[in-house]
Amino acid sequence: MTNKIEYKIQKFNTEDNLKIGLNVVEWSIENNLIQQGFTALEETIRTYVCNETDRNNRERIAKIALMIKSEAITEKNLSTDVKGKVKRIADRLDPEIAKLSYQVSQKRNSINHFEFSDDSNDYNSLKRDLKKYYKEFKKIIEI
Repeated sequence: MTNKIEYKIQKFNTEDNLKIGLNVVEWSIENNLIQQGFTALEETIRTYVCNETDRNNRERIAKIALMIKSEAITEKNLSTDVKGKVKRIADRLDPEIAKLSYQVSQKRNSINHFEFSDDSNDYNSLKRDLKKYYKEFKKIIEI
């Protein structure tokens, strides 16, 4: 049994945060942990953005830059201390990664708020969407 456990977790034995995130998404899909999969995918997208742009401002800057690029928010309400940095990162982002981030975020929020919305999804459609978004993400980052 120990060998089986070691085999299952060996893919998490890496220093690469992007690989860990991808492996968590895959593991979540394999184990039908859909909410965890959406959370891991959203966080992994942010990790990718930070790796490509600015590793020091993950939570605040990457999230806002993705939202601006996907047009979920505008720059006008940003404080001046982050506006320039966010704009530089948003300008460098692939529109496809921003669109995907927005879609994943919407699904994650829907699940986390117990599907109390007009566009709620059933388990099978959520799982199908998670697999689709994961596949799209891997294609965008060319893995």
